[in-house]
Amino acid sequence: MHTDSLKTDIEAAKKLATGTLKFPIEQYFYRYSPIYKTTNENMNHEPYIEALRDRKKVLSITASGDQILNSILFGGKEITGTDISAFPKYFAALKIAALKTLSKEEFLIFTLGSIENNIPVLSLKLYEKVRKNLDPVSLSFWDEVLSFFEKEKIDTDKIFNQFCPSYERVKKQNPYLDDKNYKRLRKMLEDAYIEFYDLGIEEVNKNTFGKFDLILLSNVINYIDFSSLGGKTLKDNYIKFFKNLPLENNGLAVAYNFAFCDTLSDVLSNNKIKIHKVKEQILSTKVENEIIVFENKPKILSLIRKK
Repeated sequence: MHTDSLKTDIEAAKKLATGTLKFPIEQYFYRYSPIYKTTNENMNHEPYIEALRDRKKVLSITASGDQILNSILFGGKEITGTDISAFPKYFAALKIAALKTLSKEEFLIFTLGSIENNIPVLSLKLYEKVRKNLDPVSLSFWDEVLSFFEKEKIDTDKIFNQFCPSYERVKKQNPYLDDKNYKRLRKMLEDAYIEFYDLGIEEVNKNTFGKFDLILLSNVINYIDFSSLGGKTLKDNYIKFFKNLPLENNGLAVAYNFAFCDTLSDVLSNNKIKIHKVKEQILSTKVENEIIVFENKPKILSLIRKK
């Protein structure tokens, strides 16, 4: 993990916790956006699992770290996490260390907290167990940030996004939180190589990182300014975005489109793109989200000589 901005990131986390960090009004996500404790997409749907399976080199939005953990469970070996915000890489590293150290029940309490038992997110008691498995940069970040929280008597929840579903929903939408998978993933992490970068997905290109077997986009397609891509239509811009991704031949890119946004079925009709409608139960409401799978099919060269 890179150390260039460590001190700045620590100070920003303290300001976020004390309510003194200024947010740019025009941006939904930016360098110091609050951390997501868990993914808000359901990765347990069959189209998602099929896309994850046996993809060795993976690029993923870092987000809560859940996309990365699930990708390793299904065969990811070389993982690049990237996010416009600086905080997710520290939290993803913390989750990885927690998974290596804690039982599944402790892991859930540590990363989500427990209202019933009045246990905060990142319980210091559990952190003492976890910290031994942290890389030096993440260890410096969390040691200083959590000691600041303790000294100032600030709730650790202050640096997190307030999206926090129930334990049951979190387990339901993350394959790695199945009992057997959790233990299996712990062993698989030993063979995985993971790097983190502070970059938006549009800044990642094939010249920097090479090409990937799988790119996990979460729902960033709901927040990208596609008009800047210069296509004649919205459909042109979406397809251009997917085609510009640094994918190997037959590589896949997976995006999630939520029901609160417009359907992309009509916009993205293309022979390289499949849209899977998936039904979800959110509290008492039934919704239909979309899993978008783009395949980078190689061009078929004609072997027929023109006369």
